[in-house]
Amino acid sequence: MKVSVSWIQNYLSRTMSPEQVADALAMAGVEIEQIMSPTVLDKMIIIGQVKKVVQHPNADRLRIATVDVGADSTLEIVCGALNLAEGQKVAVSQIGAALPGGMVITKAELRGVVSNGMLCSVRELGLGDSHEGIWELPDTAVIGTPVSSLLPSGASLDIKTAANRYDLLSMYGLAAEVAAHAGVPLKPPEFAELNATGESVPQAVVQSGEHVGRFMVSHIMIKPGAKTPDWVMKLLDENGQRSLGLSVDVTNFVLHELAQPMHAYDAQKVQLPIIVRHAKDSESLVTLDGKTRKLTKYDLVIADATGPIGLAGVMGGLSTAVTSETTEILLEAAAFDAATVRKTAVRHGLRTDASARFERSLPMQSPEQGMRRALHILQEACGAELMAPVTDIVSREPTVVRVVVSASRISQFIAIELDQKAIIHLLAKQSMVAEATGVDEVAVDVPWWRPDIEVEEDVAEELVKLVGYDHVPARLPAWRPETVSFDAATPQIWKLKAELKATGLFEVATYSFISPTDLERLGENPDSYLKLKNPLSSEQTYLRRSLLASLLQTVARNQAYDKQFGVFELSRVFLPKPETGKQPDEPMLVAVAIRSERDAYLGVKGVLDRLAGELGLEFDLKAAQSRHFHPVRYATVSVANVIIGSIGEVHPDITTSYKLDGSLGYLELDVHKLLANVGNKQFRTLSKYPAVHRDVSLVVDRDVSWQMLRAEIRAMNVGEPAFLSDFYGDQLGGRKSIAFALELTDPEKTLTDAEAASQMKRLTDHLVRTFKAELRS
Repeated sequence: MKVSVSWIQNYLSRTMSPEQVADALAMAGVEIEQIMSPTVLDKMIIIGQVKKVVQHPNADRLRIATVDVGADSTLEIVCGALNLAEGQKVAVSQIGAALPGGMVITKAELRGVVSNGMLCSVRELGLGDSHEGIWELPDTAVIGTPVSSLLPSGASLDIKTAANRYDLLSMYGLAAEVAAHAGVPLKPPEFAELNATGESVPQAVVQSGEHVGRFMVSHIMIKPGAKTPDWVMKLLDENGQRSLGLSVDVTNFVLHELAQPMHAYDAQKVQLPIIVRHAKDSESLVTLDGKTRKLTKYDLVIADATGPIGLAGVMGGLSTAVTSETTEILLEAAAFDAATVRKTAVRHGLRTDASARFERSLPMQSPEQGMRRALHILQEACGAELMAPVTDIVSREPTVVRVVVSASRISQFIAIELDQKAIIHLLAKQSMVAEATGVDEVAVDVPWWRPDIEVEEDVAEELVKLVGYDHVPARLPAWRPETVSFDAATPQIWKLKAELKATGLFEVATYSFISPTDLERLGENPDSYLKLKNPLSSEQTYLRRSLLASLLQTVARNQAYDKQFGVFELSRVFLPKPETGKQPDEPMLVAVAIRSERDAYLGVKGVLDRLAGELGLEFDLKAAQSRHFHPVRYATVSVANVIIGSIGEVHPDITTSYKLDGSLGYLELDVHKLLANVGNKQFRTLSKYPAVHRDVSLVVDRDVSWQMLRAEIRAMNVGEPAFLSDFYGDQLGGRKSIAFALELTDPEKTLTDAEAASQMKRLTDHLVRTFKAELRS
């Protein structure tokens, strides 16, 4: 939010620089994004009016403009802007003027025609990014005066405020924080008394009281053609608000000054009483922006006998808008339900300055304060007069909160020693009336404009800001937990992630939702997935049961960066239970996807082998079938006869549907089942003697796995086997060949060739008998 420093300064009794104001607000917990100094333009950049436009005789894209620059003087300027037209008021850089970028304007000859200056765009003047044409100035701009006279003269701040601080959306609220933290006396604005001269007239009826805390309407007579006071126009202008006429300017002023949205209706266009109700599904409203809004029964509206005349808390209707001819207005100030306004604004895509303030829950006292302030300005501007007593319908009574705090607990909270006297003195800076009520207690009456202060901790927060965060000692608080419970799974998950990263994989985090398109690509039945009632988008309709679709999308989006890479993710999936209404199972899975130009399965198999070695596990792979994977490159992964996941190469039809090039290997394991079987590494002393290496190739039946062979070899304690390759061919008669390497050692001596040959024969004879194998030469 951008705010004018001079407007804030208007309520301070001592002049402060923009930097001092920003520092005080920062101490109050307001985030300062930027301090923006006013743009300074060369005084030779003046306001002119285009009197005549003719085509350049030697250039199709250029035209010659005759520009009135005041003092009975005109300039001929060559311009190529497409929006150049007679009658426009424009920014003219005269000969010798310096633009913000450092360029100095000189007399120039363009295709045989002399140009005596330049017509400027917004970007050329350093006032924005628009460069589509020359800057068209308002009709009220005075010819011959510097363009800088149209620009805000003071600095402004770009700030962010907490969502529970409605008061910081007001200039006076910000000024109050500056005054409290800078020790500057505050000058409150002036308010009128709501004394009417006429008789009481029922001006409003509230039918939806649960959504309207307070609703006020006043009938005010104003003079036709009355002008907005100069000081109001000046402050609005410095905050980037253009003047729209007295009534609208006053409501805009009160909105920014006090954070109380107001709306003025032309009283002659309204058929009293005003009714606050919910809309009917068949109703519509043309709002002030000229758009027709189709209403629903969930929209809160302001209506009269003819139908809706305003969208409550968001925007008024065009049919009752005030004009320069308006002499009687109905001025509305209210406190609408925050959630109702927020939903209406979102439903219609119409978030306004008013809705932004209502969404933060206005106190019940705020509408009256806004009404009194608006009436004061109208009385000052044109002697405005209340025609009847103000209609004031209160559904929720205004409350004053009293919070009792303990001085010792406050001191413990903020790590600074404060006694009762110090607390009372500090809180007085924030207009909080406090008194000592016991040996250690202080009772604090919270001002009505601070509904965010409800409990002792809120008071402690205000006190530490008033003392200053830089005075809080830099020491860790003393804390002793009553019980300590250790989570064994978390360190194991960290170790698992570390091992996966060590293999060169990138960790990713994706949404838990997938789209109907993903289910269609995978050939899945949507009925077996949990569907969201109100998805954020069509891409996030279902809760995933596997990480496959998410990693396919991730790899597809990143394949342009490298020909070969891998990613992994640890996340939960959602498995529906057959019983209706039961919460789904949410197992945590770890998935690995590796893309390669060919044979990506070997990549994920290598990752699985690394995990086996590092986690002390024995994985058993058993060939299986899945429509998601290559027919002969898919297997289930088991540990201790329990299936914990699967590994394979994703089916080419699926990779093609995701526009993936090359091969994609995929591994998915249940994390908790995996970690439940993690073993301890055992240290084995390396032999002092050289090892003997032998390669063996056996022809076995296709249902004999490498894991089965490895188990038998290890049981014989001959040596440590390592898988080399497997081969399937017609010449093997429906069988397969498995090749492996064996490392033979003896802790006592160096094996001779004869001893090594003897051990190899004993091993191969055993394997041939056990698996009915054939030894390949």
